[in-house]
Amino acid sequence: MYRCNIVFSENKVDICNVGDSRIYRLCKKKLVQISEDHTDAKMLAKQGAVNRKPRLTRCIGISKEEMTIEPYLEVENIENKDRYLICSDGLTDMVSEDEICRMLQNIAMWHNAQRN
Repeated sequence: MYRCNIVFSENKVDICNVGDSRIYRLCKKKLVQISEDHTDAKMLAKQGAVNRKPRLTRCIGISKEEMTIEPYLEVENIENKDRYLICSDGLTDMVSEDEICRMLQNIAMWHNAQRN
C-alpha cells in the first residue's frame, strides 16, 4: 500500500502523504523534503527524548477508532531538471539525507551523460 503519491501535470506537481513515508525533491543540487512526517518527533525533541524512534500520529491500516487519516496535500511548481524520490522510512532510517542527495545527483549526471 502506497502512503505517498506524486501526480505530474504540465508545470505542477501534486504530492500527498500519510505517515512517515517521504517525498524529496532534488533542485539545483539541493535535496528538500516536500512531504510532511506525521510523527511525534517534535514533541520528543522538546522533551529531550533521544532513545526511541518517533511514533506515527497518522497512518493507513489501523482502526478508525485509533486515528484519523488526514493526508498532507501540496501543489508545487516544477522547475527544470528537478528530480523526485518517494521513499519509506526504511531508506531514511539507514541512509542520511546527504547521501541520498549525492546518489540522486550521480543518477542525474549519469542520465544526462546517456542523453548526450
